[in-house]
Amino acid sequence: PASFYTSTSGIWGTVWLEFVPRRYVEDVHVTTELVGEPTESDVAIVNFNVTAGGGSVSGCHVHAALFQRAGGPAVASAQVPAAASSELRLRVSAPKLWSPEEPFLYNATVRLLGNCGDAGAEVDDTLNTYVGIRSVRLQPMRVHSAPSCAHRSVKDGPMESVTTTAHHTVCQRKCEAPQCA
Repeated sequence: PASFYTSTSGIWGTVWLEFVPRRYVEDVHVTTELVGEPTESDVAIVNFNVTAGGGSVSGCHVHAALFQRAGGPAVASAQVPAAASSELRLRVSAPKLWSPEEPFLYNATVRLLGNCGDAGAEVDDTLNTYVGIRSVRLQPMRVHSAPSCAHRSVKDGPMESVTTTAHHTVCQRKCEAPQCA
């Protein structure tokens, strides 16, 4: 019989099952911002938006910490009362910035802790990840005035500007004959 599935169908990547407590860290979204100019920044702010799963987390806390190396001291940490979505802002002094030349990553730990939920059960769920501190800024494009065609000429006469864009000027022969009017 004809079958859509072949001997190479199925899951091709590693699959695992992971135990999580009844209340757990469901998702973490991290953004970074530099205070001041990117090349001269003394301080970075690392924002963690933590989503908790499994129901009510009232009575719990969310804790986030950054480390320059595993097992080392925290360079920044914060703790807030847990909510379905909790925001933490960590201030990092003298940050090591990520770049293609020096791709430095901080180790990050996010924990949901405490007695929370309906039964007041003890919760301690930890999520480990890594964070690069970098800032990308978009600035308005400065438009320089395009070169004039007035200084150009060809053997048939002077040129005039027809179309000007931010990058180039298109010149055409200027018509001064009575039939051009």
